[in-house]
Amino acid sequence: VRKFDRAGHDGRTMHGKRLGKRWGILTDIFSQGCRDLLRSYLAIGTAFAFAPQAGAVSVNSVLGKWINSDPIVNGINTSTIQWGTPVWGGSQSSYSFTGTAPPPFTVTPEVAFNLGTFIHNNQPITSNSLTLKTAKLEVNTTLDFETTTEIITSVFDFSHWETPNSDSPCANGGSNNSGVNQNGCADRVTFALNLAQTDSFMIGDKEYVINLSGFQVGGSLASEFWTKESQSNSAFLTGKIVEKSSVVPVPAAVWLFGSALMGFMGVGYRRKVAA
Repeated sequence: VRKFDRAGHDGRTMHGKRLGKRWGILTDIFSQGCRDLLRSYLAIGTAFAFAPQAGAVSVNSVLGKWINSDPIVNGINTSTIQWGTPVWGGSQSSYSFTGTAPPPFTVTPEVAFNLGTFIHNNQPITSNSLTLKTAKLEVNTTLDFETTTEIITSVFDFSHWETPNSDSPCANGGSNNSGVNQNGCADRVTFALNLAQTDSFMIGDKEYVINLSGFQVGGSLASEFWTKESQSNSAFLTGKIVEKSSVVPVPAAVWLFGSALMGFMGVGYRRKVAA
């Protein structure tokens, strides 16, 4: 049975008009809220897009030292380790690392730079000598930017294969007295970044790390090389300063506003069905 008021208005029609009015108000609020949020995000995006980037960073020093080896050889906690009994009155074999600073030099974030040079000096040693198997190199890089100084530590693991000089074929599969084996069989050096230590630092409100590429041999990234007998072989440690990626979360107000709107819609729907 349809009910009419004293003025003859249909109750259902009046209820529908009231719901329509409320819905119009809610949609207006929602539209205005969306416009305000959009303006806020555009402002934030513009601020990020035009925010000043980190400028040049000064590399004040790069110091390397051998902190461990198996077996323990001469020179632990210095920049050069040595091992073996020389033949013909020569020198011991050795590993050394020399940093590119001091003197200080300037680098720019996201641009690769040279941290230092690793050298394997391969000398003939007697077959019964104490020979190196593994070694650990610690590299400490001192960075200076704005009013802050940071020391970034990285560790590299080295494996050494001291091959018999007179083998034929040699350990690398090549012939003796030929190519890299021309002075006797070459020795192999393998190295890798130890990821157990990862240092980061702040420039302003942004977090940066030194992303170490590894050792460059002949302009290409390498994990090993073979060194001729009575010769030296070198590799360059390279890296770059990079910003850590970050994710900007959606503000909680967006979800609260959406939840409230859905609640109002649910109430209106239930009232309409019950009418």
